[in-house]
Amino acid sequence: MHKVSHLKRNLSPREAALSDPGPVSANCAAGRWAALENRESSTAEHPSDLILGSRFHAPFAIFRFLPLDYHPKTEPLYQEKVPELGQPGLSRAPKMRSIRKRWTICTISLLLIFYKTKEIARTEEHQETQLIGDGELCLSRSLVNSSDKIIRKAGSTIFQHSVQGWKINSSLVLEIRKNILRFLDAERDVSVVKSSFKPGDVIHYVLDRRRTLNISHDLHSLLPEVSPMKNRRFKTCAVVGNSGILLDSGCGKEIDSHNFVIRCNLAPVVEFAADVGTKSDFITMNPSVVQRAFGGFRNESDREKFVHRLSMLNDSVLWIPAFMVKGGEKHVEWVNALILKNKLQVRTAYPSLRLIHAVRGYWLTNKVPIKRPSTGLLMYTLATRFCDEIHLYGFWPFPKDLNGKAVKYHYYDDLKYRYFSNASPHRMPLEFKTLNVLHNRGALKLTTGKCMKQ
Repeated sequence: MHKVSHLKRNLSPREAALSDPGPVSANCAAGRWAALENRESSTAEHPSDLILGSRFHAPFAIFRFLPLDYHPKTEPLYQEKVPELGQPGLSRAPKMRSIRKRWTICTISLLLIFYKTKEIARTEEHQETQLIGDGELCLSRSLVNSSDKIIRKAGSTIFQHSVQGWKINSSLVLEIRKNILRFLDAERDVSVVKSSFKPGDVIHYVLDRRRTLNISHDLHSLLPEVSPMKNRRFKTCAVVGNSGILLDSGCGKEIDSHNFVIRCNLAPVVEFAADVGTKSDFITMNPSVVQRAFGGFRNESDREKFVHRLSMLNDSVLWIPAFMVKGGEKHVEWVNALILKNKLQVRTAYPSLRLIHAVRGYWLTNKVPIKRPSTGLLMYTLATRFCDEIHLYGFWPFPKDLNGKAVKYHYYDDLKYRYFSNASPHRMPLEFKTLNVLHNRGALKLTTGKCMKQ
């Protein structure tokens, strides 16, 4: 008998043999079992006859040479298989159908996840390479691949024309401010305050939770007592990016005419004053700037250059993102030491640990799938809290302008940048598209061409 038959009936080998529906009769089978029990040797059948006989006799030949108390390992096998096959006498079909059903559901789920991931990737790539804002501007990957032709609609003066006819949409400005306040409050999150920490405290980096930073005495002494933006309001603000689109723009006087000017990464201004202005009320400084622009303070001249640059800020806010990622802590400590040593009249600020995630959460909620907000987008988001009218300058994340002229990444150096690289922590073209849409709706004013003479 087969094992499955034993399992279904829960029979012993002897009972299975007696109930065998094969050609061998029950009487014959019973006779063979009786012969085995009496240990009588059969002269009619030699063991070789049983072994070499028909396939129906072969199973009984085996028992001829086994002791009476021998039982095959059917019962343990049965007990092992019962949980898998179900109770005796029940069909395996429902159990197998249930197993197949679960496997089918798992397979379909994996396929759906795979195709959804591919769809999201294609959508994000399309958003980055096909920037189409309200049917006005179309910049494709051909721009990035050193093409001399920029694909565009409505001519090369589209931005100049839209800037001239721009009007503020005050109700939309208030709506955006209200929505951003659901995620962050710029007055509070723009900087941690002295009461937040004490010297020796250990905190985790915002973007690298596995690594930690010790709050030094110098850092703690430079933390503000209250937020530097507490209860501050301005009619017009300028957020100045560092794109080479500012060169030959003549926007210096217009930028300086705003009530509050925000600049990024301690960019130089004096030698480019005609295009970028000189007024600085709030200026950011990534720790990497120390190495890139001031030689890592390797010699005294680099340190003097840095001190001179900060002395121009007077009572401005110097915003240092010291808690983002590990790697710039030495630069931050050197900067803090120089500020204290030279008694520089600058108000330092260090963004809260939740700021960058809160800003990213706001934009993701509004279906702008950024990785990490750039400094420019971060500053615009903060400015909505204390500025009634926001003007953006120096935002242009493309290697060429609308006329096909090469545009530097920074107006003040020759640094190269791959705007569409997946390795970049930012998605500047996507951010630009978003800001351009807000410009067209009157939420902000985005200037990308020459400024009108005042």
